[in-house]
Amino acid sequence: MVDASVHGTCDALSRYPNESQKAPIDIEGRHMETKTILIVDDEQDNLAMFSTILSKQHYSVMKATDGEACLKIAQETTPDLILLDVNMPKMDGFETIKQLRSIKKLTYTPIVFLTGFGKSPKSIDKGFLLGGDEYWTKPIAPEELIVRVRAVLRTADAEKKLRKLQQAFYSMVVHDLRNPIGAILGYSEILLAQQGSLDEEQQSFVTEMHTAGTALLRIIKDFLELSQFESGEYIIHRKHVPFSKLVQVVVAAQELKRNQKHITIDVEIDESLELNVDEEYFREVLDNLVDNALRFTPANGAIQISAKRGQGGDSSAQGFVSLKITDTGCGISSEAIASLFDKNRITNLKLRKAGSRTGLGLVICREIVEAHDGTISIESTIGKGTTVTIVLPG
Repeated sequence: MVDASVHGTCDALSRYPNESQKAPIDIEGRHMETKTILIVDDEQDNLAMFSTILSKQHYSVMKATDGEACLKIAQETTPDLILLDVNMPKMDGFETIKQLRSIKKLTYTPIVFLTGFGKSPKSIDKGFLLGGDEYWTKPIAPEELIVRVRAVLRTADAEKKLRKLQQAFYSMVVHDLRNPIGAILGYSEILLAQQGSLDEEQQSFVTEMHTAGTALLRIIKDFLELSQFESGEYIIHRKHVPFSKLVQVVVAAQELKRNQKHITIDVEIDESLELNVDEEYFREVLDNLVDNALRFTPANGAIQISAKRGQGGDSSAQGFVSLKITDTGCGISSEAIASLFDKNRITNLKLRKAGSRTGLGLVICREIVEAHDGTISIESTIGKGTTVTIVLPG
């Protein structure tokens, strides 16, 4: 649906030569960098109109005629703004935004719904609940479209600056805390290394001090890392990693804990299997999951780690790899599984013993896996064990 008043858009805009030549400006009146806008509409007239208007404002414009094309373009280019039609064939705007919001790097991308059939309160509420930022009615005059787009992009830029300030504050606090904690750990290690200089009670006190300091350092590290993922201030350095060797390194690092509980770890991974991942981040994922399996598996239990191409969930295609970590531990209730990846539950957790994890481990695992365009899920039976499945693009 196109408003008759905006037919011949080029002619209409030519009456405002000064306005059409102005590059977008930010809230402080400075010229902004070129922004990319993805327009999604199944009507060619609307695509042409919006594209012409916004291109004259020095925006880089991309177009899609359906939800599937939108998802592909958004995944490949990460636009600064998405204008999304509600009523489209095959996949409407509501289903499209569900899938857009599941893409980690599009978490903060503003998405504006466009509709030419009026706005019912129910439709508006649904759009906002699914992650829409605004709801605009077509037809929309060129001048209004320009002003609205600028306003949305300015707000997005301001929010991005706020996230960066927040991240800088977290980094400063963590840096300031690490130094004194490092000193505590260093001196406690010196005391523990001096055999015979401490009596039994003193040895116990210093050991508790060291384990508590180690736990606190882990909390600080996990908190900073989670804040980086939530703010989008992280960088994934992908490379092809021999997966079997990576798992072996993680398992070797847990050798002492495994031997103490006499737990067997069976690794079934083809040595030729490689994954295109950030090695440091993904080692952290494996370390968290193997550590959890060891902690919750009783003595003389077993853990199996396997990875195969084209298995798990909807990943039957050869383009996916499924990693499974299965233990014979105590199991997890279905109610608990539902909240394991929810960071909001962490405020109710307490460290049950010295050296235990912070509770943020699985949340960070999910963030890292999703940053690699993968999924993580858990299946468990009380008294029998737990299986964690990670599915990644191969």
